[in-house]
Amino acid sequence: MEWQNPISITRSITDAISAYEEDDGLLVGKWQNLTEFYNNLPAKLPWHWLGSDEILEEFSENNGRKVAYGQCWVFACLLTTILRFLGVPSRPVTIFRAGHDSNFDVVITMVIKDDQTLNVTMSESLWNFHVWTEAWIRRIDLNPSNGSQYDGWQILDSTPQIKINNKYQIGPVPKYAIYNADVFLNKETCFIYCTVNCDVHYVSQQGDILGVESTLVGRAFMTKSIGFGENRMADITHTYKDPEGSVQERTKFNRARAISLRNKRVLHVSQTREINFSLSHQQFIIEIECAHWAMIGEPVKAKIFLVNYSNKNVYFNIYLEINSMYYSGEIAKTIFDQALHYELKAKKYLEITVALTPEEYLKKLVPFSIVQFQVVAHNYNTSQILVKTHRLIFVKPELRVTADKNVLVGQNFSVQISLTNFLRNTLTDCKIKIRGLRIGSITIEVESIKPKEKRVLKFNFKSANRGTETIMALFSSKQLDHLTGEAQINII
Repeated sequence: MEWQNPISITRSITDAISAYEEDDGLLVGKWQNLTEFYNNLPAKLPWHWLGSDEILEEFSENNGRKVAYGQCWVFACLLTTILRFLGVPSRPVTIFRAGHDSNFDVVITMVIKDDQTLNVTMSESLWNFHVWTEAWIRRIDLNPSNGSQYDGWQILDSTPQIKINNKYQIGPVPKYAIYNADVFLNKETCFIYCTVNCDVHYVSQQGDILGVESTLVGRAFMTKSIGFGENRMADITHTYKDPEGSVQERTKFNRARAISLRNKRVLHVSQTREINFSLSHQQFIIEIECAHWAMIGEPVKAKIFLVNYSNKNVYFNIYLEINSMYYSGEIAKTIFDQALHYELKAKKYLEITVALTPEEYLKKLVPFSIVQFQVVAHNYNTSQILVKTHRLIFVKPELRVTADKNVLVGQNFSVQISLTNFLRNTLTDCKIKIRGLRIGSITIEVESIKPKEKRVLKFNFKSANRGTETIMALFSSKQLDHLTGEAQINII
């Protein structure tokens, strides 16, 4: 590694952090079947880390053995911490609705099986969110005569999600190359572009295109606003892509699509038969009316509308499915499914109302509490198939953390944490973890919390060093996990 070359340094560190189970590295990435122990050492769930320092301490204390477990935001924040320590300006960036295209063809392919269910795998999926790191680097290596166009923010991704050049590591990729759709640079650039801006194709098991969605991927890009202690978010979507659906955005997408297919030696955009897609969208439409957010423990209602704008009566076979989903876009468990046959009269619409109770969905939720509604309607008259999906996220209550704003060094101070149980079940096996850079880390077992009960806890600490301190708290229980909160104090 060339220690005077930031490109070499950032690439090497990104690679060193990332570890899949069979590879060497600092942090093990895993998304399902997370165990309490890894290689005979205690493992932590990714959402139980309260700082990069915890991971680095554990790595050091265990003589360089891999630490478990991490997911995208953990990898991004750990990489950001190390790069900042080395003096490389960097920041984590969150992408909402991130595409995962392992074929490098700028299209995510969703297969509708013959039984009208959706087949989703991590190789081709739509992540609810993804997090990577940006680092500010000059890129004279890409074009020495005109390197300035690629200077600036570079994308680095240490999450072990895909192997490129035999490594679970991506970057540095110039952000300008993504904005300009310069996917010809390398495979890494093409993969990142797909994460930011690609189309979703719904296809049958026979390969027929059933529908195309061009506005699902790359809905928003957020990072922390400038200023220590400020938790405001900065929207930087405009630095990654043109407005969705604009002429500029579609022109760049079509250019990227053509380049990616040429690199794959494919002569045509699609070698399959498209089934009256334009006609289906003009005459028959599916809409799902449902909130995007709901408080966990509350009932949820959704309305599905199937509209017939044509002048003919049409028979539809309708399949409705509601699934819990991992944040990586993979389906976890089926909460509800129903099939029905219906004759939809000309110029009429069908309205279906679905209500989910907490008893139905709570036991089926997986981490991040995401639920996807999916409707597939098969038109018997024309063999057209309509597809519509909608995602809902159940929001968990925040921990309310309060502390004195100003504390004298060496003085005792208190931290107060309050939590209300919004569920109809008692919370058992409760624990609260509190951590701060200057106060260390403690974990306290808490008595069970009854339904609708508000619990207020008070903890005492002693300030050791001067400076601004962020105190973080994490609550976990058997029924409800990953509740967080924080407060800041100024030790003077």
